[in-house]
Amino acid sequence: MSKIINLYFERLGLISNPRIKTTNNIIYITFYYYYLQVHKYRTQDLQQLEQFLNTIYNKIIIIKAIPLKYPFLDSKIFAKYLVSKKDPLRVNLKRICKFTKISKGIPKYLSGIEIQIKGRNSKNSTRAVRQYLTIGTKTKYRDHNVYKYQNSNGSNTLSITLYSTPFCLVYRYLFILYFFTLFLIGL
Repeated sequence: MSKIINLYFERLGLISNPRIKTTNNIIYITFYYYYLQVHKYRTQDLQQLEQFLNTIYNKIIIIKAIPLKYPFLDSKIFAKYLVSKKDPLRVNLKRICKFTKISKGIPKYLSGIEIQIKGRNSKNSTRAVRQYLTIGTKTKYRDHNVYKYQNSNGSNTLSITLYSTPFCLVYRYLFILYFFTLFLIGL
């Protein structure tokens, strides 16, 4: 189901992993997306996909697409964002992070960011290179994602871990709970 959603909403920009919650007769699908330009999806698109999935699964499907203001709010979106900007192994990690929106420090809802890149630096080198960058502090509340991509030198891996404060997690869950209750009241 997540492959269908990723293919269907590919034009929205960068998409996180869909979070799927199932009950006896309802399937809730929630995902985040980040788009560089101002873009709003049409509700007709969601309704068409919901109807298509209704016929496949014989259950009520509810899809919620949540736009993100910054790419570093989700680790998968942030990894795709960094890969789409530059080839990370040819440029120093600190230079990559200058071009992102975290250059003036870590936002208040993140306590730390850890980026790790593994892969070959050039075609002439036979060994893989590992680069690490850690900004801020590590906490036990983390969002970790590994993104594999290929370039002219071969396969590379970009691993991103976002550490957040407990207040941020409580705020995020309350925000999602608030939207689901508004949606259920509207039914």
